[in-house]
Amino acid sequence: MTLHPTQTAPTLSLPLTGGGSTDELALGSGADGRFSLVVFFRGLHCPVCRKQLGELDRRLVDLNDAGVGRVLAVSMETPERSAQLVEQWHLRNLPVACGLTEASAREWGSFISTAIKDGEDPVFNEPGMFVLDADGTLFWSSVSSMPFGRPAIDDVLAACSLPRRANTRPGEPPEAVPERFWIRSGTFTPCVRWSQPFVRSGRLSRFDPRYPPRGHFRMPYPA
Repeated sequence: MTLHPTQTAPTLSLPLTGGGSTDELALGSGADGRFSLVVFFRGLHCPVCRKQLGELDRRLVDLNDAGVGRVLAVSMETPERSAQLVEQWHLRNLPVACGLTEASAREWGSFISTAIKDGEDPVFNEPGMFVLDADGTLFWSSVSSMPFGRPAIDDVLAACSLPRRANTRPGEPPEAVPERFWIRSGTFTPCVRWSQPFVRSGRLSRFDPRYPPRGHFRMPYPA
């Protein structure tokens, strides 16, 4: 199944490593910011996931500044292995959910892989990033069939901060775009599906807020 922009995202009701559940996060409700970011990762065996989640853990404040009120990392890991990766990867602030089922992963549009070496789970989901709007629908997504080709956090910041910059009133000049929100080094990769046109120039670039991108983009959004 492919999840398209403006479609309501599937429900996630999973335990959080360290206590609690994803129900308490109120994903896709606009809590503490317009957007919610759900990151599907492969699991304890994946060094690329370790790097990605470590950066997410360090940059939660940046994401909140860009309008992302909730961030969640999700995998098909068992509670025991999930607790192990949270400790080994030194994740202090990022909520990490475990116990995702294969059926739920496919419902979100994730690719599914089987183990090819020791240390891997028999079945696990491949990486994906999903930005949910305040009404629970999908705003932006990227899924991959391999551990590579994931959008950089700076690209996600740019995508999430764009609507606020673009939603200017008649006669008002566009807001200045901080350099840390400029889009850098995005690429198209085989077997990577993009739901929005943001992350695809291989050079430093920025959007003019007066000319929002084409595609599944809903404007204006109330301030």
